[in-house]
Amino acid sequence: MELEDCPDQAFRAGERVVCLSEDGPTGVRLVGHGADGRAEWTVPLERPPAGVVADARHVLISGHGGLRVVNAATGLVRQELDDLPGARHGAISPAGSTALIGGNTLARINLTSFETTSSTPCVDHVQALALGDQTAIVLCRDGTLHTTLRAGEPTVAHLEPSLRAHDLLWTALRDDETMVALREDSTLVSIDPVSGTYRALARLPGRTTSRVVHGRRMLSTSHQAGIELRDLHTGLILASLPHPGATGLRLDDTAAELVSDGVLYRYALPETVVVGTFEAATGVFPVRISPDGQQIAAAGVDGVLYTWSLDGRNAAAVPVSRDGAALKWLDYTPDGHALGVSILGDEASRVVDRTTLAPGEPWTGIRRPARRALWLEGLVLAAYYDQTVRAVTTEGAPIPELTLHLEVDDAAADAAKHRAVLAARTGELVRVETRPRSIRQVAVVPDARFVAVSPSGASWAVATRSEVSVHPWDSDQASAVVAVSEPPRSLAITDDLVFLGFSDGRIEAHDHTGAVVALLEGHRDRLASLQVSADERRLVSGSWDGTVRVWSIEVLDMDVNDLIRANLSNDTSR
Repeated sequence: MELEDCPDQAFRAGERVVCLSEDGPTGVRLVGHGADGRAEWTVPLERPPAGVVADARHVLISGHGGLRVVNAATGLVRQELDDLPGARHGAISPAGSTALIGGNTLARINLTSFETTSSTPCVDHVQALALGDQTAIVLCRDGTLHTTLRAGEPTVAHLEPSLRAHDLLWTALRDDETMVALREDSTLVSIDPVSGTYRALARLPGRTTSRVVHGRRMLSTSHQAGIELRDLHTGLILASLPHPGATGLRLDDTAAELVSDGVLYRYALPETVVVGTFEAATGVFPVRISPDGQQIAAAGVDGVLYTWSLDGRNAAAVPVSRDGAALKWLDYTPDGHALGVSILGDEASRVVDRTTLAPGEPWTGIRRPARRALWLEGLVLAAYYDQTVRAVTTEGAPIPELTLHLEVDDAAADAAKHRAVLAARTGELVRVETRPRSIRQVAVVPDARFVAVSPSGASWAVATRSEVSVHPWDSDQASAVVAVSEPPRSLAITDDLVFLGFSDGRIEAHDHTGAVVALLEGHRDRLASLQVSADERRLVSGSWDGTVRVWSIEVLDMDVNDLIRANLSNDTSR
């Protein structure tokens, strides 16, 4: 929805959008817009305000001349307070009954009676405020935390010395009444107001320009990375949106709103678009999800095996190779109890126990680096740099009938590890089965780059520079062909969808008619790896920038016309 008079910064007052606009050579004006986008009221100001804070009923404008309390519906000035020198920080309780205004002094304002009480809790002055239904927190510039609970005595604490108050750009309260804050170095932290201790949650990509909290989630925007929705307990990214530098953010349980270039956008927020986002210290390839769907593992080019639990509670970085030799490949055992890791160079490949993460014996039968290796039911199939493919049983006995000469570029298996497809540099495609053990060439596709098998094993696919063909397992004839505009860098499929990763980090989801069902964004570099979980509910992606993301496939059942970037729907017609 286009707003009538909103060329600059925007704020939210419930359903209304309040915009700050220049008014003459020195003045500015606040303009309130109604539900249809038209300007309904204007409040002229002599100079830019020091701070603006609003709720559904009030807009509080602080500055050198004190404080104005404006009716959000009409624009009428309800109250003017001139005895608040240096007021810069403001907060309104979620219920809209109380406001705190801080500067050299602290004022508590009853927004019904406008009764005001002033105090000076800080030796210096107020650095930040956070106000909830049950808790009020005042952070002083010297690092002192004054916390007042509706039930209980006020407490006084001091920030840890390594967290300096004057480095904090913004504070708020999350759903458990814990303070969250943003440091100047773009680190998001949670602060225990009773002890003053803190915990780093995430490093945000660049300086944020606007932030809003609802419950346990935060919506923030920056010029570097657009808009991010984060979980404030784990720091994980839940979704990414376009519109870098947008203002006027608003967030509730089902939607996010923002103002960009004078237009109000509303995004529906499926609860599980992004299940989790994880960071490795270096590029990762490949990334795998365990058969039970509860652990993510990634092979680092720094020789480190990275693992994360899906809930984000457990993470580990385990050096597997000597001298930091890159990990070339990894795969879970069919039962998911261990991982096989292939190491580039002269070192033997290793088996890593999933629980202890201790590197153990050489990966069965793989005593030299393998380009690709699949741990199938009852056997291990490895493609080597000498253009051979060899198979051994889990006890290490050779399987001659599964041995051939082939320079393999890609390999993929189904979730049950019964079926696999290999793609050779020469374009040969080979299909492998463990029940019964068999291997045969199914086609020659000169430009073959990547292959995939659906978790069910019912379908397989091959990607070239210009298209992806999907085949029923027992047929060489394609059941679907998806055209692509540029060469893909990774591939995964279900029996209904095709997922393609590209050099710029984006992921496209296509149905079998070729239509784009979703565009998933967030990786900043080449999309190196894609895998669908065994239950077909999750998609795992890994990039050369070290980011690993887990996406929900279930939300892709939404109407294609309602899906845009990051699989979030954009509705500008409200």
